[in-house]
Amino acid sequence: FQNQKASPMRLSDKCAVHAYHYAYAQYVMPLVREFKQGRVLQPKILEIGLGCGQSNVGAGVRMWDALFATEPGTTHRQLNLHVLEFDQKCVKMWKARWASSFKKVNLTIFVGSQSDRAILSQFGDGYDAIIDDGGHTMIQQKMSLDVLFSKVKPGGWYCIEDLITSYLPQYKQANSITTVELLNKMQRWMHGDPAEPSGELKNYVHILPLIEHIACYTELCVLKRYPSAKTGVHERI
Repeated sequence: FQNQKASPMRLSDKCAVHAYHYAYAQYVMPLVREFKQGRVLQPKILEIGLGCGQSNVGAGVRMWDALFATEPGTTHRQLNLHVLEFDQKCVKMWKARWASSFKKVNLTIFVGSQSDRAILSQFGDGYDAIIDDGGHTMIQQKMSLDVLFSKVKPGGWYCIEDLITSYLPQYKQANSITTVELLNKMQRWMHGDPAEPSGELKNYVHILPLIEHIACYTELCVLKRYPSAKTGVHERI
């Protein structure tokens, strides 16, 4: 954010660089429609990463602010948008300069690392959606999924963006599988592979029975939580 030209008014890379709009058309837009129709009054979304260090820092906030816009004066219907960002100085500068531009959402920015279990554990339950667009390292993505997926409400979803980093050496974790490999093991367990859970997947047995499906698109995967308690699959763990 030291770049004075950095602005949330620049294009979000979710669509301009990546093709995430295909996935979000299936997951974000149904929630937007329910909100517009008044069936969901106070949706709750957590996005990891404000975008500090990028020229479009805060573009995600602008996107949510536009998608969940309401009529002026409307107070009973508003998106509760939580953002977790590691760069405290960037957050302070961005809030002073830009936060007042986005009043359609109820925005709260938390400062902390997504690889810190204690930080992640402080978030409450009941999220309609959680989007991991943070630091993209294996330890960050896997730690966040481990702690935060159970905080998604039944019927909600969890998205991990920029999965290309599973193939980039600088993002990998020594002596550990990648995020893509972890998701693959989850899918194998879901399909009934008797060899699973094994290895690192054993660390995720607390969330496996909650996952209804995993849908993968270009560079991202979405994990949908069952809308209600599911029985039977627990016996396989």
